[in-house]
Amino acid sequence: MPLENYLSLSEKERASTVERFIYDVVAPAVQVDGGNIEFIGLEGDKVKVALYGACSSCSMTGATLYKGVQEMLRMNIYESLEIVDATPHPSVGW
Repeated sequence: MPLENYLSLSEKERASTVERFIYDVVAPAVQVDGGNIEFIGLEGDKVKVALYGACSSCSMTGATLYKGVQEMLRMNIYESLEIVDATPHPSVGW
């Protein structure tokens, strides 16, 4: 169930709440698969994160972010949160 008081928190408190959730709940699950997740920031309802390690180049990155992380945030923090993928992707050279 989403936090009842999320909207009453300051922007800094919201960011801290989301960051703690990502590092305490999401990161351990991602690390099991050889990856990691970094909280970059919160702008309004947009949560900017980056995936690293095995998760940064996996074909399931989209599912991990949008069906996994985003849904966990919506279920546990606030139902309107949206993930923004800030994963650095190397340029492809030919």
